[in-house]
Amino acid sequence: MTELIGFSPSILDRINKEKDSPLRFRFATEDDIGVLVPLVNGAYMYENEGEKAFKQREALRTSNDAMKTTLNDGVVIVATSPKTGEIFGCVQYKEIPASVGSGSDQDINAYFGMLTVDPTFQGRAYGLRLMKAAEEIGRARGKSTIEIQVVNHSTHLLDLYGRFGYREFGQTAWNAPFLTRPTHFLLMSKSLNHVDSKQN
Repeated sequence: MTELIGFSPSILDRINKEKDSPLRFRFATEDDIGVLVPLVNGAYMYENEGEKAFKQREALRTSNDAMKTTLNDGVVIVATSPKTGEIFGCVQYKEIPASVGSGSDQDINAYFGMLTVDPTFQGRAYGLRLMKAAEEIGRARGKSTIEIQVVNHSTHLLDLYGRFGYREFGQTAWNAPFLTRPTHFLLMSKSLNHVDSKQN
């Protein structure tokens, strides 16, 4: 799958050579879907409006079929234990037409989403390492800008991404039937033309 869209496992080599890293990164395959779906659904049941709604209405962030589509739309990077291979988290990376206002000088931007860390392993900066992995892939692919979407009620995430160089540039509607109050996605972008020292 990764080879069909121009990715090679070697694109992760530099990240995996990080000294004393508690994680090893690889691309997910369909064999991982049985682990990834409950991992993502469990991790997304937290305090913001969207995730409360997922939990209350028994709707899911993803499913087996949806995860297959995600794998076909780009790649999913999984963070694993170097010793056991256990999956601690994941992030989706894909490439999209540059959004108006993103600050991009290219027609195609990098994009990451579905950033997930097993709740048992949160608080260890694994999420930041996954974000960094997605950014490094964007750089390796020659992309100058990376985009994300964040639920507007997730103020903790907006603050976090802001500290790591992401800026808001727009918004897009979210009209899911299970929402209990007006909710939308904020669009954020970051230049990949330099490495943020805070991540290292």
